[in-house]
Amino acid sequence: MTMSAEEFCRKQIAYWLNESRKASDNADLKAFEFAGREPADYREMLKRYAA
Repeated sequence: MTMSAEEFCRKQIAYWLNESRKASDNADLKAFEFAGREPADYREMLKRYAA
């Protein structure tokens, strides 16, 4: 089964939010900052697919 672009974006957002939580728990600032930026990128893509 192939997932749609919207489904992919939603899964990536969830994945990166989880990665951000893990980085925070591990006090890994670099990983936390990176993981914090990724959901915003996927949310922007999701807006484009929804339009």
